[in-house]
Amino acid sequence: MTIDFEELGHRFQSDVLEGARVAKPSQGSSLRRPSDPSHKAHSFKNFRFVPSKDDSNKLDVVGLEIHEIAEVLRDQSGGWPKRVGRALFVPSADDRPLWFESAKAATQLFAWIDGQCKVNWKTGSDKVSQDRFYAYLQMDAEAFDVVESYSHYPPVPGAYYMHPDLPESDGSYLEELLDFFSPATPRDRQLIKAFILTLVWGGPPGSRPAWVFIGPREDDDRNRRGVGKSKLVEMLSGLVGGFMSCSVRDKIQDITKRLLSPKARSIRVALLDNVKTHRFSWGDLEAIITSPVISGHEMYKGEGRRPNTVIWAITLNGGKLSKDLAQRSMIVRVARPVYSGNWEAETRTFIEEYRWHILSDAVQLLKSRMD
Repeated sequence: MTIDFEELGHRFQSDVLEGARVAKPSQGSSLRRPSDPSHKAHSFKNFRFVPSKDDSNKLDVVGLEIHEIAEVLRDQSGGWPKRVGRALFVPSADDRPLWFESAKAATQLFAWIDGQCKVNWKTGSDKVSQDRFYAYLQMDAEAFDVVESYSHYPPVPGAYYMHPDLPESDGSYLEELLDFFSPATPRDRQLIKAFILTLVWGGPPGSRPAWVFIGPREDDDRNRRGVGKSKLVEMLSGLVGGFMSCSVRDKIQDITKRLLSPKARSIRVALLDNVKTHRFSWGDLEAIITSPVISGHEMYKGEGRRPNTVIWAITLNGGKLSKDLAQRSMIVRVARPVYSGNWEAETRTFIEEYRWHILSDAVQLLKSRMD
């Protein structure tokens, strides 16, 4: 079956905005910021002094219960650390999560605590060891599904957002970003804007379409190469931390394993680049696009799960989509751009300099559609 890309583009052009218009903000997942405890203002210890039973003039050292120690740490650190699964994390100075996962994780945790307050830790049969306390926090610390370094609106339930506050913005930065690209029509410009909005849309997992980028109509009998489809995805995904590259030759189990790895858990874009098959159909991909949860083998841990907020971007060179995949896709046609040797550097510089203004524009537009 041959798919009419233009018809599909018209049919899907407003789906993301319409979905945002009816979506409801998630409850209880607003941005949480760590407190700023006074440096070394308190002592953090695993014991207390009590009057001696043998001599009232002396004091005995008695170990604290493990839950008491955890409560003290939460009070003194502003609620840290938190966890995703059994992996503990705290905020670093650059608004990124600092994870305690290595073989020396307990030592790293106590080094971090020692930077917050003076650690005074004793050994003994009734004293909680540092390793046991670390293991307890792996079960007891406040739990989240994922740590997000970039905005979502509405916030995704179960996500912890760790990023700078968004600046005030008027929508101009988003429009200026769109001027760097070459959509085939004004309608395709709106579709590229909708793709950016999808990057920050916090709607239900499994509800994001795939995005298929094709070349200009006059290239239909050629292979539509060299028009900047891949660069468009690369640049725009850079707004929210970049993309994970995949191939049609990859097994879905391997892709799932990568998406569940610590470094890819917060990746929002998966790119299938330069698809050349005459008729592109991948049943596993069609299933994962609409699945609310990504589950599979997580390295060294067994079964892993994460909410499916992944956005699939496909650049297509002369092929056709199967009916099932086309029904899950938004089609964007780009024009052949006028060559400029400075375009890539200028685009990257604009995104890096005004990232949070652009994301603020996108969030404000989504809010306006939902109100």
